[in-house]
Amino acid sequence: MQCDDPPGCEAYPPGLFPDFDCRRAASEAWEGQIDWDSWRRVFEERPPAAWGDGDGAAYFGAYMDSDDWAMERHWAECPLGALNAAMYLYSASVLQGDPSSAARYAADVARGLRSFPLRILLGSSWPLFALLSGDRLRELRPDVSGDPGRNCGGVEKPALRWGQFQAAFYGEERKEWSANTMRYVLSWQMSYIPELLEEECPLGVLTLNTIQAFTCATSESSCFRAFIQKVEAWIAASPDFVDVLAHSRWPISLVLNHMSHSTRHRYQLDFSEEELVGGWRTLALLPPSGLPAPALSGAARRASSAEARFPAHLGALGRWAALLSSGGGRSRAFRDALGALPHLGPGHPEAPSLVYISMVYGPRFSRHIGRFCARARALGAPGERLLLFALDGEALASLGRVHVSFGEDHRGASLILWREAAHGAENSTGNGRPSDGQRPTASACGRTGSAVSAARRPS
Repeated sequence: MQCDDPPGCEAYPPGLFPDFDCRRAASEAWEGQIDWDSWRRVFEERPPAAWGDGDGAAYFGAYMDSDDWAMERHWAECPLGALNAAMYLYSASVLQGDPSSAARYAADVARGLRSFPLRILLGSSWPLFALLSGDRLRELRPDVSGDPGRNCGGVEKPALRWGQFQAAFYGEERKEWSANTMRYVLSWQMSYIPELLEEECPLGVLTLNTIQAFTCATSESSCFRAFIQKVEAWIAASPDFVDVLAHSRWPISLVLNHMSHSTRHRYQLDFSEEELVGGWRTLALLPPSGLPAPALSGAARRASSAEARFPAHLGALGRWAALLSSGGGRSRAFRDALGALPHLGPGHPEAPSLVYISMVYGPRFSRHIGRFCARARALGAPGERLLLFALDGEALASLGRVHVSFGEDHRGASLILWREAAHGAENSTGNGRPSDGQRPTASACGRTGSAVSAARRPS
């Protein structure tokens, strides 16, 4: 993943595909280490009132008891998990009337929020901005929530009715804030005199920018970056931005929290990093094409043997496929993909190793799988070497209902390999992902084509 701010890249988790949700265990265990994956599930599976109970309290206790060395390890291993803990503890300290602890955790919150672009924070499964969106936090800091300067209450003849705009987030109108504030977002003032508005009410305009970013994220995403960068610039430059996020009547954290729940798909990899990069770390162990095996020794000979045991037609896809497929512990998506590869037809002479890949998700796309496969099949080689990946449970079920293989292929085996997960909860894990005991999640897309279903948890 490309880091937006190279000086701050050291805050990213290691690897080409950083595990911001901390689903994978750390490479090495150490005393005082926290099971971040289990702790994250506490926030995902329980109501907010229970986040600090039971084992949740134990995780917070372990975090708070960490010495300086262990704390730095926590932030290095799971920076967004550590940030989430700091945001929770900041809120708890304010609610308990502990200003010294609140100040300490506020510094950690500022550090964490400034270390990552908002697109990463908003795509995380950690609740983050939900922890700064409570009404009680505003009530306990009237010096922030009631500040007339921040609330733009003393502006004579304002260019925009700031009081009415702010009121849309409170009282009976609160549930409809998105619809009720759109007239301010799309006002002529925001189009023609934004500089004047910003001079008049900086936090009001910042709230409008946040809503604009939200609108872009859920509609025309190409405009998202322009507006979210204004919020990021404010976070980077404002010394009191944590106070504003947690205690101001301008509901910036509320809008950010809503935005985090509106992403269409979670940023979760179905494949391992080693699988995605093609096993480049182990390519050096493999023999060059045509090199006789007796000339090899040690690990290279074992890799060559693994390749020899692998179906020959997969060698055209790269020798890393043979190496990765040998042994266990590979991702379900990778195993399913390898299971479908034997059913691919021959490649085009000019590109014999090329495989065509697409994806399907949601009801609008899933119902067209059959016709899509039929049209792909009419193209010849592309249709016979087509893999489809299902991104949600609905697409996964649709693949099981599409029977477009038209009999058996020349190998005499039915190409409809995928069935179980389409037949209901008794054959599924309950979250849209097939259980490990089922057959490969693949369904034919043509006479010799296949549709691979790499099931992802529905968003």
